[in-house]
Formats: sequence, structure tokens, C-alpha cells
Amino acid sequence: MLNYARALLFSDGIRERSHYCTVEYLRTHYREELGISISSIDRMRRERHISLYDSRENISMEMAQERLEWASEFRDMIMKILDPGL
Repeated sequence: MLNYARALLFSDGIRERSHYCTVEYLRTHYREELGISISSIDRMRRERHISLYDSRENISMEMAQERLEWASEFRDMIMKILDPGL
């Protein structure tokens, strides 16, 4: 999801400096188009941090599958923004 978001930022001429800043940019500039998906990417950002730096938390197969569905939906939303003809 981060790479899809980064593609959108790059198309706006913005170079991201952190995952947090990427999410905040989406909240500021694409709240209407992306809606609740911004919360999903932020949740995934926090979960990623926990999974990398706090090995006590494991990611279940169900959680991983749900996140893949979110990523697919997010990709479709970003593609429609980048190419409205889709």
C-alpha cells in the first residue's frame, strides 16, 4: 500500500520522507477520494512497525489475507486517481 501511495505522491511532485508523512499527505490531499482507506494504510503502517520491532506479536494468516484485500482495493483506488479513464 505504501508503494501505491508513493506513486500518487510522486505524481503530485512530492517525495516522501517517511511512512507517517505519506499517510498524513493522503489525509490532507486525498481524504475525499480515499476515505477510510487512509485509516487502513495507517493501521498497516503501525502493524508493520510492531511486527518488525516487537517480535511478540505474530500476524495470522487471516490478518494477512485481509491486508492483501485492502491493498488490492487501495491499488484500484489509486489507479483511478492516477488514470481517471480506468
